[in-house]
Amino acid sequence: MSAVSTAIAHRIRAIPAGYLYVLIAILGGSVASVITKQALTSEIAPMPLLAARLILSAVILWLIQFFVFRQRPLLERRLLLGATAAGVANAISLTAFYLALQYIDASVAMVLFSTNPLFVLGMLMLIGSRPTRLDAGRAALGLIGVVLLVGVGGQVAWQGVVLVMVTVIVFSVHLLIVQRTLYGYSTAQITPLFITVMAVCVSVVYFLTTPPAIWFDLPSDGWIVVGVTAVFSTVLARLALTAGIQRIGSGQTALLSPVETVLAVTMAAVFLGERLSPLQLIGGVLVLISAALVMRRPLSPSRR
Repeated sequence: MSAVSTAIAHRIRAIPAGYLYVLIAILGGSVASVITKQALTSEIAPMPLLAARLILSAVILWLIQFFVFRQRPLLERRLLLGATAAGVANAISLTAFYLALQYIDASVAMVLFSTNPLFVLGMLMLIGSRPTRLDAGRAALGLIGVVLLVGVGGQVAWQGVVLVMVTVIVFSVHLLIVQRTLYGYSTAQITPLFITVMAVCVSVVYFLTTPPAIWFDLPSDGWIVVGVTAVFSTVLARLALTAGIQRIGSGQTALLSPVETVLAVTMAAVFLGERLSPLQLIGGVLVLISAALVMRRPLSPSRR
């Protein structure tokens, strides 16, 4: 058994660190999508969940920066502009996704969100990068797998579809901003600023549209969701995602995103009682093959 454990550990160490960071972030996102949908099904409003999640996350991240990394905020212009632009973009993206879950099932939302790699690859082409045909093939394979895995059918509310597509487009922009403007800065310097911008944006909208008497009037289940999504799905996942993008680039990060759908559907089956059909299992295999092929792509020096 020790030989098997050693072999597994050796294989894990052989995986580039950037991919491991992104996979940690993907796991955090998968957990968030499942428990957030469960909370919304229990008639908890989306905006207080999101605002409280981001405020708590920002506080934790600043405490980590001061007491764990022992760093003071770096107030360089490029860092401030990049973190502000990326934070505003991600605030819009995440808010749109939370609102979309009020109109459509989480499975449908995840299928639509998985078109993200195509948008990122298209944007990279517009700014001069040249994704290969193999990149496009891997993205297509992953998307086919996601469609088979989730199986979209029936009437889909157009409001939810529009909101998720806003999520996809703006999230793709956010990935490119992080890669292009924040390269060279440490994750510890970027992430607290980034999440603080998100918290301010979402909280301002929430406070302006909600009577003060019911600000953060959440049941105990709602606060549990806030705690889990803040600590695991935001603080840990965001630190990992920023580190991953800096190492492997936004294009490869986006191509790994279908794995999030596999994990989300699997957790929904375990914790929410949903069952996976043979066709869905085939789709999951295709997504995992797509992710494995992404990891075989050699990285350019600028992405290391």
